[in-house]
Amino acid sequence: MVFDEVHHLPSEFYRSIAEDSLAPYRLGLTATLERSDGKHADLAALVGPTVYQKHPEELVGDVLAAFQIRPILVELSQEERNTYERALEERNQFLHSQRIGLGSLQGWNRFVMCSARTAEGRRAMQAHQQARRIALATPAKLRALGDILAKHPGEKP
Repeated sequence: MVFDEVHHLPSEFYRSIAEDSLAPYRLGLTATLERSDGKHADLAALVGPTVYQKHPEELVGDVLAAFQIRPILVELSQEERNTYERALEERNQFLHSQRIGLGSLQGWNRFVMCSARTAEGRRAMQAHQQARRIALATPAKLRALGDILAKHPGEKP
């Protein structure tokens, strides 16, 4: 059995795929093995040991261009900030009313289930998604990317 994006397998939702499988031979593939919750440690029991691993730094020159990782903070516009804060407030009011915390997978799963049951829950999930879209795709990020590319004309992107 081959598991693509195997880093998802240790989650409560997916782990039963491996646990219930009779497949004697297993292979997991991923570019991002480590999980922030530490459950990547479960992969040895679910799939088997890591047999090959390369870190991005090891691929520089052959597969990847030289790179640097530098966090760049961008500002939301006032309109984006207001919309973002209103969306989070709506989501958080719902979470508080349902006594749901998002600090665990169980909390997230409860939010998903509760959001499907009522109009208020659906609005809370839509507000969550709106805030996430603003945080991940603000035009300021594209402008910052454009600035970086402009500083390196003629280089391969």
